[in-house]
Amino acid sequence: MPNRIKTKKWVIYRHTNDLNLTITLGKLLKSSNKGSITKRKKLELLMQLREMGLFNERNNDFPLDSINHNINHLVYYMFGYKDNDKFLFSPLGNLYLKNLDKVERLNKSLMGLF
Repeated sequence: MPNRIKTKKWVIYRHTNDLNLTITLGKLLKSSNKGSITKRKKLELLMQLREMGLFNERNNDFPLDSINHNINHLVYYMFGYKDNDKFLFSPLGNLYLKNLDKVERLNKSLMGLF
């Protein structure tokens, strides 16, 4: 019989350790999908990431687990939040994506969080 934990605990998302994948997914959600995260759009995202060489499926059925984990990763790092079938970017996520080419400015804005 499994040991069930009855107290609430934090779950820290550590599934993605590739910053390039996180940034690329953020850009794709922002531009091509306009924040839509329906099942069909998630499959399209996986196909786009696969074409870029950032996603290699282990299962030919393209399960949505990996894209769901990556979207949760964006939520965890405050790029935005999920609302039904939409991903809504936060001011911090918009600022981050807007200033990707300005590393020094980006570092200053992110340092304010800590």
